[in-house]
Amino acid sequence: MSSYLYVVNFQELSNEKERLANLFSYKLPDLLEQPEFDNLVQLASNICETPIALITILDADNQWFKAKVGLEVSHTAKDISFCKHAINTPDEIFVIEDARQDERFKNNPLVIGDPRIVFYAGVPIVTNEGFALGTICVIDKETRQLDERQYELLRGLSKQVIRLFELKKTIKLLEEKEEAYEQTCNSMTKYLDSVGHDVKLAFRNIEISTELIGRLSEGNEEILGLLKNTNEESGRGAQLINEVLKIVKSEADRIADKKAAKIVED
Repeated sequence: MSSYLYVVNFQELSNEKERLANLFSYKLPDLLEQPEFDNLVQLASNICETPIALITILDADNQWFKAKVGLEVSHTAKDISFCKHAINTPDEIFVIEDARQDERFKNNPLVIGDPRIVFYAGVPIVTNEGFALGTICVIDKETRQLDERQYELLRGLSKQVIRLFELKKTIKLLEEKEEAYEQTCNSMTKYLDSVGHDVKLAFRNIEISTELIGRLSEGNEEILGLLKNTNEESGRGAQLINEVLKIVKSEADRIADKKAAKIVED
């Protein structure tokens, strides 16, 4: 029997609330269909020569299959899953060589019914914070043993899974920040359009007023000089408003074009 075999009686994780909070920060149950993970389960199946390989995610009630080979269903109840045992020992590989002979599993619906699990080996998928979100596991309908190389390769695949999880999480956070930034730009554009119109109207009124005062003050060089300075400052203020509006509108257009390009690409 492999030295990796680790047997424990399942107890609900004492930090289950924190684990679930960490899980939902990845938004994984909402993003089940992602082909990037399919290659990993296919590799696991090939390496271990098993008909079934899964990447599982365990929430409060269900075991979800992020990617799968050899199964049609998308999830099972958490209470009957083998993976709920595996995540209880996040630093170990959880192995059952013959579930029919194991008191914990011999009457399990997944053993006595489809997919008729006999052999199970699961490597927990552990986040940087130390929480096991699920497993990458291989399953067979007959007894078998894996060698040390196969276990090591399964460990390597579990690390690749968490790297993909982290990458997806980072991309999602960036998208959320960009969306918030877009909303800010749009709100700022509307606000500046409204304020800019009022301010430019005020500058126009100043220009008209100084022109009228200038006509009434012909020959008074001191007043005409002040009016000239006022007009110049007013013009610079109006130009500044136009430049700010142009910058904000340009940024809003850039974000809109980027979003449109992403939609087309998807």
